[in-house]
Amino acid sequence: MEEQAILKACATLQRIDWSPLTLFQLIHKVRNGMDVDTAVEDIITRGVIELRKNAFGDDVGDAKSLPWSREQAWKIVKLFSKSAEVCFMSDSWQLYS
Repeated sequence: MEEQAILKACATLQRIDWSPLTLFQLIHKVRNGMDVDTAVEDIITRGVIELRKNAFGDDVGDAKSLPWSREQAWKIVKLFSKSAEVCFMSDSWQLYS
């Protein structure tokens, strides 16, 4: 692999977490012929779909049965967009403020 391709792949790989599941998914996709960029994009897209489904529900009826409001779910998403870890006891965790 030439140096530019390695640098591009490294930049692409920084977009995902390195949990065992994500690593397994990446290896599986690349072994089955996907290039690194496409594999990473697919992992991210599937993660977004799962987040939407689990945090906001599949439909209006599903959303109404969730034990939290849309605003609470968005607050948590925003907290995690700023930091990979959020202390449960921190002031930023106050979901109703």
